[in-house]
Amino acid sequence: LAVDSELYDKRGLGYNGSVLPQFTYMIIKGLEKYNQWELARDCAIRHLYFILDSAHQNGEHRQTLWEAYQPQNEGKAIWPDKPDWPRAQYLGFSGLATVAMMIENVVGLSVSLPRKTVDWIIPNLEIMGIENMSLKRNMVTILSNKSGRGWEIHMESEKLYYFTINVIGKKKKTLPIPSGKCSMLIDKI
Repeated sequence: LAVDSELYDKRGLGYNGSVLPQFTYMIIKGLEKYNQWELARDCAIRHLYFILDSAHQNGEHRQTLWEAYQPQNEGKAIWPDKPDWPRAQYLGFSGLATVAMMIENVVGLSVSLPRKTVDWIIPNLEIMGIENMSLKRNMVTILSNKSGRGWEIHMESEKLYYFTINVIGKKKKTLPIPSGKCSMLIDKI
């Protein structure tokens, strides 16, 4: 709901302003469809920090992941008519959308199991990656770091897959990655 709508409520009040992670995920996917990779990544990072800041409300030691959040303040959305909403530890949508944003938008990995491909869109070179990501019956590790020779990608796989690296604005290349361990210098691609 738009902020300038007369039904908007800054506490959330159900669907009158609440931030629901699954809808944020859909908006970010729409940005990607129109090649707005950097904006999508920035929105995902902001969303993840917002959730992280809201996880430790009132100095509690137990982290809570909520079904919906207030749009302008930290913490869960408030709907006085429905005290059981939003649900705590609601991992059906909130957990899946949050983990997917971390893998797809912050790290930049996109996986297609039918095509046996992993695409890595890298907006800027940083130390990042993922370990032991399951691609059906294939465990894959992809990590980037800076060595004395330059930026390097280390990969480990149990089976063959195709890896596309896309350093935005610089280079894009697809390579077959054999089973076992291998590494490549980004400058040599």
